[in-house]
Amino acid sequence: MRYYNLAGDYGSDEINLVYNYYDIPYVPYAIFGGLEEIGGGGEDIASGEPYLQIVEEKYFEPSPLKLEITDFNKVEGTISVTATMFSSTVSVEDASIRFILLEDDVYDIYTHVTRDIIKDDFNLSGQGNTISYDKPFVMSHNWNSENLHAVVFVQMPNKQIIQATSTYPIPQYKVRALVPFDTNYYDADFVENSNYVFESDSLAIVNYGLEDNLNITLVEDEIPTDWNLNFSDAENSYENFTSFSLSENDYKQFRYSMQTESYGTARFHFEITSANADYLYEIPFSYTNIESSVEQEEFASQTVLHQNYPNPFRTSTTISFQFSNEQNQQYEQKTIEIYNIKGQKVKELKIGNYELGINQVIWDGKNEQGNEVSSGIYFYKLTKNSQNIMRKMVLIK
Repeated sequence: MRYYNLAGDYGSDEINLVYNYYDIPYVPYAIFGGLEEIGGGGEDIASGEPYLQIVEEKYFEPSPLKLEITDFNKVEGTISVTATMFSSTVSVEDASIRFILLEDDVYDIYTHVTRDIIKDDFNLSGQGNTISYDKPFVMSHNWNSENLHAVVFVQMPNKQIIQATSTYPIPQYKVRALVPFDTNYYDADFVENSNYVFESDSLAIVNYGLEDNLNITLVEDEIPTDWNLNFSDAENSYENFTSFSLSENDYKQFRYSMQTESYGTARFHFEITSANADYLYEIPFSYTNIESSVEQEEFASQTVLHQNYPNPFRTSTTISFQFSNEQNQQYEQKTIEIYNIKGQKVKELKIGNYELGINQVIWDGKNEQGNEVSSGIYFYKLTKNSQNIMRKMVLIK
C-alpha cells in the first residue's frame, strides 16, 4: 500500500502512517487526546481559543498509567521509557505506545518538527507492574541536537490517548488535579424544596514538583442565592479556604458539597496557589439541574440517545436516537431540546416521523430565532412521554 508524503519535506514513512491512521484531509489539523479532531486555519484557530474548551474538558482526567523517560540521548538518538500501572482494576490491552522525536526552532522560534516516530505494542495490567522500552530514533547530522526533544504516549485501540510524557522541562514547583468525574455535572436526582445535598466524588491534588506549602480556595463564580457550597477533605469541612503541605509525588483529596432548594446552575472553581512559586492553578466546575426528571441513559428498556457526532463541532452536529421495541411504535410526538450551561432552552428540534432502529436529527448551532449561539457546553434532551434522557456536547466557533 502506498502512503503519500502528506507532511511535505519534513515527512517520513511513520508520519504518513499517522496521517492515514486519522484520514487527515488537509492541514492545519489538530487532534486532542487522540479522539477530538478539529481542522482549519485563520486568526481564530491560530489564537488557540477554539481549542480551550476541549483542553479544559480533558485536562483533569486521571490516568491508570505513569510514564517515565528514564534516559534520552540527544546525540545518539536513544530513549528509554518505563510505564507503571497504578490501577488495580484497569487492564490496558492491544494498545500502542509511540515515541516521537521533535526538533524545535527549525526555521523560527515557534516550530516543533516531528523528525521520527517509533510505534510499538503496549499491554499492561496489575497494580505496580511495569514495562520498559529502549528505542533508537533515525538520526541526521543536519539536525541541531540541542533542540531535540522526545514525547511518548500510550494510545488505546479506539485512538484515545490515556497517558503522555516528554523531555520538556517542568517547573520546580508544579501541581496537577486529577478529577475522576464530570467537572460539568448534571444532577438527575434533585428534588425541589427538600434541602437536597449533593456531594461529589473525590478529586486529588497531586504534587509533581518539590515539597511545597499550598493553599486551596473555593471561588463561587455564579450561584443561586439559596444554594450553599463548601468543600472537605478526609478530616474537616471548609467554607472556602484551607492550607496544606505536600511532599514530592504526594497527593491530597477533596470533594465539594452543594445544598440546593431550587432549580438552576452554579459555576465555581478551585484555586491552588503555592508558597514557593508564583502560579495560580484553577479547576473549573459547574453543577446544573433542570426542571424535569432525567433518568437513565436508556429508558423504556429499548430507547437510546446516542452521543452526537461530531463532538465537539463547529457548524452542525448529528444527534442519533434509537427506538427498537415494536410495542412502542406509536409514540406521542417527541422532541429533542437543546439547553445551554445555564439551563436555558435555546432550541427545540421536532422529531416528526421516525422508524424503529436508529433515527437522526441535525442541529445547526442556531437558537429558535435563527441566530448562531456562542461557543460552549450544551445539553441535548430527548423527551418521550414523561421521561427524559440527556447528553452533553461542545460547540466551538
